[in-house]
Amino acid sequence: MRRGVAILLVVLAGGVARAAPSLKRGVCAQHLSAEDFRALAPGVSWWYNWALTPDAEVPAGGPEFVPMLWGDSQGFWKRLDRSLAALPRLILGLNEPNLKAQANLTPQDAARAYARLAKAAARRGIPVVGPQLALGSAPADTVHARDPKSGRDIAYPWMVPYLEAFSAALPGGKPTALAVHVYGNVGELKWAVGELAKRSAGPIWVTEFNEWKAADEDAQIAYMKEAVAFLEASPDVAGYAWFMARIKDDRTRSLLAAEPGRLTRLGETYVGLPAGKPASPRTP
Repeated sequence: MRRGVAILLVVLAGGVARAAPSLKRGVCAQHLSAEDFRALAPGVSWWYNWALTPDAEVPAGGPEFVPMLWGDSQGFWKRLDRSLAALPRLILGLNEPNLKAQANLTPQDAARAYARLAKAAARRGIPVVGPQLALGSAPADTVHARDPKSGRDIAYPWMVPYLEAFSAALPGGKPTALAVHVYGNVGELKWAVGELAKRSAGPIWVTEFNEWKAADEDAQIAYMKEAVAFLEASPDVAGYAWFMARIKDDRTRSLLAAEPGRLTRLGETYVGLPAGKPASPRTP
């Protein structure tokens, strides 16, 4: 039985029935300990580390690892088959290809890489979620390419024109599931999900989010409660991941304190928030 099904069961802990964690709720994480995963497990069902293989041992009952093909380089493709052989419930593809400092791909190159990944994953029945789009950035930091709509060489400071050019180059016209990274307020989060939902053949994933400019821990907690309530309730959203599990000396974004297995107030909030709908009806 895959863990995606198993965690729907009720877990007995100390003789008291405890609801399983939200199937949607995940976390961005790197180099965690077994104690860290145990602390997150009551409320977090999956995690990823921007790589094709986990960088930590997860104890039994811990969150499920989801791999990512970060970019279009030979090294990533060589490691892909081993990752797919583990039969993850899905694979994430292409980390912020619209940014020069990340996967750095033109829409056309991203479409070719996505199609190649989808073909490889389909042989094992594994859905692809991606690309993981940055909401936007300064023109100097974004990919420049010839835009099929305007016929001009342009920068892509916002994700929507990039996505439209990507889809125009993609066989079939629409990706099966899209993902976005959002660091603004809840209104921006809702806008981003809505824009992607119009342009995807399947559900939306929010694979990085927090309110980056939150004034303090209390403000971040207020944002988290509102954002998670929206993400859990939205039928368009199949999954989301908080950025991130541990950030050194950062009380406004980190779910884990410096000590192994100890949650911050923010982490206690994230783990304890109620689950909504189990998953999108279009979940990969």
